[in-house]
Order: sequence, then C-alpha cells, then structure tokens
Amino acid sequence: MTHLATLTALTADTIGEDAETAPQVWIMMKGEDHEGGTIKGVYLDAELAVGDFLALARQIDTTFGIDQADRADDGSFHVHGGCDWLSLSPYDVTTRRELPE
Repeated sequence: MTHLATLTALTADTIGEDAETAPQVWIMMKGEDHEGGTIKGVYLDAELAVGDFLALARQIDTTFGIDQADRADDGSFHVHGGCDWLSLSPYDVTTRRELPE
C-alpha cells in the first residue's frame, strides 16, 4: 500500500474518534523543511478538512512522492515528501479569560 493510500485510509478510519471537551480548531499548514510554512486552512473539525488535506497530500505525492505519513498521539496528521511537509493539527480555542489566582 502506498503512503497516500495509507493516509487516505487513516483519515477515513480515525477522524472523529477523539472527542475533546475543550473547543478546538484544526489548522492545516504546508511548507518546506527548514523554511517554515503557511496556514492553508482553519476548520472547526478534522472531518471538514479531509478533502483539502488529501488534495494537498496528492500534490506532494505527485511532485516528490510521499516518504512519510502518520498520525500523532494528539490526533494530528503529518505528511512528508521530498522537502515538503503538510500537517493538520488540533489547537485549543480560548473562549474566556482566565483570572490570576
């Protein structure tokens, strides 16, 4: 199975598994090794991002081939090919100001 096929299966099987109590957004970023990256999208949940994430992963696969695709313990997805990388990661949203103790 290719890395792209594995990634497609992984996203289909695991999105929505980890329900968090704190509000989160999912941020998709793309960049080059040692060059930083740019935000490609912000989503209310990972399911909304899957189509865009897989489209960008296919671009990496077409250009360089995917040499690494995985899912981290926090639920984030990471793809690497050549010198390009792509990530889709959850970030907590602050909904109220915390008062100092």
